[in-house]
Amino acid sequence: MPPGAGPLPEAPPDPLTRARNRAFLDKVGPWGEHDGGRRSSAQRIEKPDFGYAVQVPRDWQEREPNLRNSPWETARFVDPQDRRHSLIVFRQPTRPGRSAAEIAEGARHSLAHLRFVDFAVSEVTVAGRAGTRLDCVRHDAGRSWHVSEYFVVEDAVTFCLGCGSTVPDEDEALFAAMAERLELLDRN
Repeated sequence: MPPGAGPLPEAPPDPLTRARNRAFLDKVGPWGEHDGGRRSSAQRIEKPDFGYAVQVPRDWQEREPNLRNSPWETARFVDPQDRRHSLIVFRQPTRPGRSAAEIAEGARHSLAHLRFVDFAVSEVTVAGRAGTRLDCVRHDAGRSWHVSEYFVVEDAVTFCLGCGSTVPDEDEALFAAMAERLELLDRN
């Protein structure tokens, strides 16, 4: 199953969602910067066993990974007030020398089997490193579930932020910021 609970009805742009996303982006600050003791609109979730930390909006909640979705799923985050967007974090070993673009191509094939279409691949920054973004959409009964997956490879391990949304225009900047602010932790 794709990131999130599946496709939901499309809705007109929601001013509250836009405001929450904008507040998150305005208050989080640059990479590694703290908010000087002020209450930030972001929460940093560290997963040392998996070698990463991710920043998500403070009002999002963590849910148990769905290992039926993927055995490589390590975390799942949702906005309990607005199920139109979600984040899943995947971590999996890969052969040395494989690039994020090669991993994204493999994911494209898997998603195509799940009836996703309109694939686009682009180079992006993920965790301060060169990465790859894979975008696609699944249409079902007049609804659309948009997925943006951000891939980065470090020391033969692939990290993927799987972002799902029914309102991709509202969530694009939020998802890009989460990908840029992903931290890969030293596991030594």
